[in-house]
Amino acid sequence: MKKILFIWSQIDNNGGAEFALVDLLHNLYPYYKIDVLCHENVYKQVLPAEINILFVSQPSQNKIIKLINKFKLMYKLFQLVNKYDLLILNDVPFINVIVWFVTRITRSKYLIWVHSCRDEIKPANKKWIQFLYKKSAICAPCIVCVSNYAAKSMRNYLNPSVANIEVIYNIIIRKIPISDDISLPNDIVKICAVGRLAHEKNFALLIEALNIIKKQANNKFHLYLCGDGLERQSLEELIKKYQLNELVTLVGHTVHVMNYINQCDILVSSSNSESFSLVVCEGLLCNKALIVTNTGAAEVVEYGKYGVVVERNNVKQMSAALLELVDNAELRKQYGDKAHNALHKFNSAGIVKRWIETIEKITHADKE
Repeated sequence: MKKILFIWSQIDNNGGAEFALVDLLHNLYPYYKIDVLCHENVYKQVLPAEINILFVSQPSQNKIIKLINKFKLMYKLFQLVNKYDLLILNDVPFINVIVWFVTRITRSKYLIWVHSCRDEIKPANKKWIQFLYKKSAICAPCIVCVSNYAAKSMRNYLNPSVANIEVIYNIIIRKIPISDDISLPNDIVKICAVGRLAHEKNFALLIEALNIIKKQANNKFHLYLCGDGLERQSLEELIKKYQLNELVTLVGHTVHVMNYINQCDILVSSSNSESFSLVVCEGLLCNKALIVTNTGAAEVVEYGKYGVVVERNNVKQMSAALLELVDNAELRKQYGDKAHNALHKFNSAGIVKRWIETIEKITHADKE
């Protein structure tokens, strides 16, 4: 049985990429011997007992310790790499560069799994790191992107002629929890949004749109915004400015996200950048009417077939979409009734087959 090492920064329970990793591992481990190497000792997920979890270092905000931990990762990889037929790494620049350096010496194979829109991310690293990161991506036998939108973004970032890019969707298998932990009112139209309170999620657009429709809507509505982050204070100020305190609840971080989605009437993704959007898939699982921006989330709803698509940062289109769905229960029902049909392309059997084909192609080439 071939051995694979997944390399991840950490396995938290807050990000879509972490959930995608866990869902894939649950489906892939019967076919391969799998270990997971985490750069930081953060592990909040449940994996099959057959999968080993390895850690390099403890999380730290100290710059010197963070640099030392990167060298620890490199050292650990030199110790481990020859035991595996393939390395699969999350698309994080410093990890990619380290793996590229190690595999240049050991001649090992690696695959980059991309969960972001690389050309839409403002570089946080120095130019020489970005240069090496691009080298690491171009030299990889394969880059797997989670959507066609993300693949186009990666080509734009690297070079339109780059040919080592494939698209394999994430597996969607999460079930709707049955819980009485929260109970939302039934006499209003409930709107839900989920995500880190960060600039790229653009929840300010959603709040501005609600301000526009608050006097136009015939039905009462309320927004439940699940998540926390650096933008919380600015969002609170915006809510106060528009006098929306009685119409918006900042739920904060919650383990009951699926309960909020399940009890809402409309789910909104207002992001400026979204490669796939697990949250939108969760809305489809719960048979909800959806409003998404023209990011990778639009690909999930097949560009309007299973949800309303609006332009990014377009408050006029967002407010119009919200007003139409808030006031039209029949339209919400129409979208909800067909939502499950959008999920067929995310079934585990087809996606695992694609992963196995990709892994075998790379590892077989290694033996030729």
